[in-house]
Amino acid sequence: LIDFEIGGPNYRGFDWMKLFRTAGGYDEAHLRHFLQAYAACEPGNEQDLNALVVETTVFEPLTWLEAFTFFLALPQFKPET
Repeated sequence: LIDFEIGGPNYRGFDWMKLFRTAGGYDEAHLRHFLQAYAACEPGNEQDLNALVVETTVFEPLTWLEAFTFFLALPQFKPET
């Protein structure tokens, strides 16, 4: 998983939630499929899928706060012409 636009020195659950968060909500089936594939790629590390889902969904409010803060500050750095 490489997405330099939204990836950063964050908790992985935060970055994952940013991938799946939409105004209409996220599709839990797609999220679970993605996390299951992620866990399968870590050799010798059997992670509980439900734990990964919790690790991801706990960050949903914070991802919205980050987006709100970004768009609130944007006009100060990039005023309309």
